[in-house]
Amino acid sequence: SEGNAIWLDPEMTSPYVFYQFWLNTSDENVVEYLKVFTLLSDMEISAALELHRRDPKERHAQKILARDLTTLVHGIEESTRAELVTNVLFGEESLSALDSEAMATLRAAAPLYEVQQDSLLLDALIGAKLASSKTEARRFFKEKAVFLNDKAVKDVERTLEACDFHDRVALLRRGKKNVCVLALYS
Repeated sequence: SEGNAIWLDPEMTSPYVFYQFWLNTSDENVVEYLKVFTLLSDMEISAALELHRRDPKERHAQKILARDLTTLVHGIEESTRAELVTNVLFGEESLSALDSEAMATLRAAAPLYEVQQDSLLLDALIGAKLASSKTEARRFFKEKAVFLNDKAVKDVERTLEACDFHDRVALLRRGKKNVCVLALYS
């Protein structure tokens, strides 16, 4: 079965998906993978593991694994782009940090929902499948779980404005990991 296969060919597995595969390595496997799949020295692996031990939620070892392997297979430029897009999607970087190639990677990496300027953010949340109903969407606003370009939005009546979009794209997030790219209709 090819369901969970990871390919070296960028036509079969994009550099971004390749990076994500290694980034999502479990804590139990990351030590072995660093030793087997990278060219890092024992001292570098020990340093990565110490960083990971001190702050496991930051996933330092997995980030090093993903960066090193993506660089080895796809080159430094693709590795840097995959890491940057990951950081944008999960709130560590701003959309403005992306160049046109990274923006294309972002559009391909996350679910995309087309919206019109002046649309209600509440409707976009439902249309993007980040909420199943208006009632649930209102609850997410109340719980401060809705983010537009990494800024919490509390106002359930908030509309999308031109200034919300960078290069005709904005990021809508519910919680930490549920994200959708909002694109303005052409």
